Amino acid sequence: MEVDDSKNSFLLRIIDNMAKQGMASLSGESGPHVSRYFPRPSVPTSSKINTENLPVGLINLGSTCWFNVAVQILYHIPAFRQLILQFVPPQTTVPIPSMDVLVGLQELFVSITFSDEKLIDPSRAVNSIGKLLGQGLGQQDACEFLGVVLNRIREINPHVIEQLFIGSCIPTNSMESSSIQGQEFMQYTLQVNEDATLLDLLEQSLKSHSQVNPSSLRIDSAHTLHSSLPLEHPKLCFSNLPPVFLIDLCRLVSGTNPTELIKSNHKMTFPSLVFMDRFLSENSEKVLQLDRVLKNISSTKKGLAKKLRSLAILHQDVPQLKKLYENYQETVGETSVNFDLLRSLNLTWETEIQSKMNEHRHQSQQLNQQLEHIRSRKMHICRPYQLHAVMVHAGQSDGGHYWIYVWDSQQNHWYHIDDKFTRQVTWDVIVKTSFGGTTQESSAHCLIYLDVPKTYSLLDMKEEYDIGPMDVLRYLKDHTDVRTRHSAYGKSQTIAAVRTTIAAHSNEMDPSVLLFRALDSERQRLYSVCQESMSHNGEEERLLHFGVYLLANQVEFEPFVYWALLQHFASFALLAEEGTSRFCTAARRMLAFVECSSTQEQKKLFIQWNTAYYQFRLIIRHVMNGITHVFSSNFSAAVPLAVKSLYLHHCLMNNSLGGSTMSVNPNIIHSLIEKSVTSLSEELLESDLESVGELACSVLFDAIINWCKYADANHLEAARCSSRRISEKWSRQVKHYLGHAVECATASGLQTFAEIKKKLGKVELVLNQTGNDEQTSFEFKGHIPESPEDGEKLALKWKQMWLICNEHRILGP
Repeated sequence: MEVDDSKNSFLLRIIDNMAKQGMASLSGESGPHVSRYFPRPSVPTSSKINTENLPVGLINLGSTCWFNVAVQILYHIPAFRQLILQFVPPQTTVPIPSMDVLVGLQELFVSITFSDEKLIDPSRAVNSIGKLLGQGLGQQDACEFLGVVLNRIREINPHVIEQLFIGSCIPTNSMESSSIQGQEFMQYTLQVNEDATLLDLLEQSLKSHSQVNPSSLRIDSAHTLHSSLPLEHPKLCFSNLPPVFLIDLCRLVSGTNPTELIKSNHKMTFPSLVFMDRFLSENSEKVLQLDRVLKNISSTKKGLAKKLRSLAILHQDVPQLKKLYENYQETVGETSVNFDLLRSLNLTWETEIQSKMNEHRHQSQQLNQQLEHIRSRKMHICRPYQLHAVMVHAGQSDGGHYWIYVWDSQQNHWYHIDDKFTRQVTWDVIVKTSFGGTTQESSAHCLIYLDVPKTYSLLDMKEEYDIGPMDVLRYLKDHTDVRTRHSAYGKSQTIAAVRTTIAAHSNEMDPSVLLFRALDSERQRLYSVCQESMSHNGEEERLLHFGVYLLANQVEFEPFVYWALLQHFASFALLAEEGTSRFCTAARRMLAFVECSSTQEQKKLFIQWNTAYYQFRLIIRHVMNGITHVFSSNFSAAVPLAVKSLYLHHCLMNNSLGGSTMSVNPNIIHSLIEKSVTSLSEELLESDLESVGELACSVLFDAIINWCKYADANHLEAARCSSRRISEKWSRQVKHYLGHAVECATASGLQTFAEIKKKLGKVELVLNQTGNDEQTSFEFKGHIPESPEDGEKLALKWKQMWLICNEHRILGP
């Protein structure tokens, strides 16, 4: 990728400095020439120029994809890249072990950094560094090679590796003991033996390592935890997590031959953002308490997993039975065995097994959601790790191909780097090719996560996010977007959360750390508010904040509630507040990552939830305005508002989201409609029918028709009864008029009554329908201006409105 002029000049100064310090003497050359280590790229031809500013590719020299992906992963960690480029080898004539590895990597990094071409030839580096694994030829394990390279660099410059990659684990009951040292790791290995999530595997790995004596733990050359001597012991936890968290996903399992290792194709999902708080030693006591609370749920989940494994084995036997029937018939010929019956039973068996498997999977998914829901409520989320790169392997255990996906923090894009091939991709592509599964040949082999508060330094990002006048103009032009509205609704609450966090952590200057502390405290507040809403209808609490609305509808915290909170903290409204602008810039950077690391389906669902919340608030405002008009006896204005709120309620409750508390209590809407429609009918019947006929047709009767059309099953019969009473009164009045006043009626009067009679006919058709299936679009003849008040003000207005309603019994007892 393109490097700015300041960095180019900075690196050139490094090169000159290294040349002056006699680095050339190591290559056996005279003078200050340093071409052995820093070859100037050849002048590129027009076809090879990297005009698209894509990551520079590496030529595959023949089964060297494992080398290319390891180098690309290390290169695309800017903090590591800078430390390697700044390293100056000592002036000595004595050969230093592993120096060739570091210098060879440095040479390759400089070539990539300065290249204007799309491709780099890594031959020299492959010949020197690649031989760390055997002869550096043929298929090699990229994760193993990555670990060996980092260990060799550590021998020369331990500070570089220990600063970025080294973490440690410790048993939960030995945190206060100084005699037990934490067990270091550089690559944390997770075994993928079944369909699972990354969090599940991390939980299992810490428990499995806990069944050994800490003194028996050893670290191999790749700095991976191994164990022996089984012993009951509390589970492990991370006493120190490295800024760069390398996770090696081992998919090798025993095949039919015990001595044979094959690659498993189980599906392993991983998030773009993972909160590591539950695995940290500082939270171990709270985690142990939480584990006791979740023991029953976890036990049920294990039982379901056991049943699923048994059913999967049975499901695999079904094709063998089919083949057995065919072979028997071919061999025996005529037989008294009814194979048609057996095949029918076999089909029934297969269907039942598949149905049970789907049922157990659904139950297991619900339990997972329940577990995560409880954990997210009880645990803090202040240690987020952001996915930075994914190493993918396609093929089998004895061969295949590697490529990587890497996040570009400057461009806010995911890139696919496959040897010489580089392109921009979406998160959907990463999910499809990295999660694995029975239908996928490729799966993730290594995950690289970065400590989010340290990404400023790790990714060499600018201190402030560039926000120019065009960004503000674009924001102002897009003010009608529902997501922008919700950020504005919660402005006062967001600013309060930011100021509280600043006051509580006055010594902390890093904006990312403060941001996540504010997010965590705001999340906990929303959970508390949501608990209050569960005790009653909860309109007031849901009006306060979009996050409460999501939680009340049992929407998962990750990613949607977290996404919503980031939108609030990324609002431009914070820029105008003193001391909060850095929160805004940090949140906008994080929001860009979350949006680019979400699938199209997730984005679609999130927009649908945003739209649903906007409709919910719109219903509230229609109901409030309708009640206001009823209180002032302006029933002709109240009726359209009441029926419009019913139509919006119907749309909201019949969408695909299926939330339990997406709208207001329907009793409120139907009470408002009945009160306003009945009162308007009585008011019109007491007036001159000829003068109010048009109002009756366009407002009253249309309202009755739509009331009956969009009423739910619980309120349909009551709506029809009230509408029938009104219709009968109007029919008697029209009949009386036409029977006694025809001779003196004007032409316009006769036309008005003809329209009334026609409308009453339509009302009768709706009232006599056997079902409520015929739905048509609703045309609302009115306008509600955009509400400028935020959530707190609207919630307060709603509360005051209900106090008045109850005091004056506006909607009845």
